[in-house]
Amino acid sequence: MKPASTLAMLALLLGLGAYVFFYERQPVPAESAKAETQILQLEPAQVRGFSLEKAGQRLVAEKNAKGQWHLLEPQKTLADAALLDTFVDHLKDWPAAQVVEPNLNASEKKDFGLEPPRLKLELKTSQGVRQFLLGNKTPINSGYYVLSEDGKQLLLSYVNLPEEMERLLAHPPVPSASPSPPAQK
Repeated sequence: MKPASTLAMLALLLGLGAYVFFYERQPVPAESAKAETQILQLEPAQVRGFSLEKAGQRLVAEKNAKGQWHLLEPQKTLADAALLDTFVDHLKDWPAAQVVEPNLNASEKKDFGLEPPRLKLELKTSQGVRQFLLGNKTPINSGYYVLSEDGKQLLLSYVNLPEEMERLLAHPPVPSASPSPPAQK
């Protein structure tokens, strides 16, 4: 290669590098901008019980003073503590995928399946009762619409937690029966 063409290529490369460095770089977001919106934040130890309601189905679970979970509805029985503790642990930092509408009008609730709600979660905590209304899935099934606790914001939840709630309703968390040992003769 001729020295003149080598120098021209080097100048072109430096010019392109300078353009990318000065004009195409994105600013580094501040820590406060990185904080994601939460639908719910709580300590799992604060939860004393919860209820889930969907189209006539109802599940009510409460923790007694000894920390044991009991189902009150659909039947009164001991509950699968591991399953319910895991569910409550998943609630502790329930992130919103995005804020869909920061100031939702009451007349718009029906459009998102929030009036009447598709699913209702009510948490009994040491600070009181907290209620969340869950609506329809998004048109592309990427999440569920959730009304913020104050009833003002329309949030989008990832699918995993609402679907876990629906599984709890469909299959109440009763402890599995241990197989009995075979009869000895």
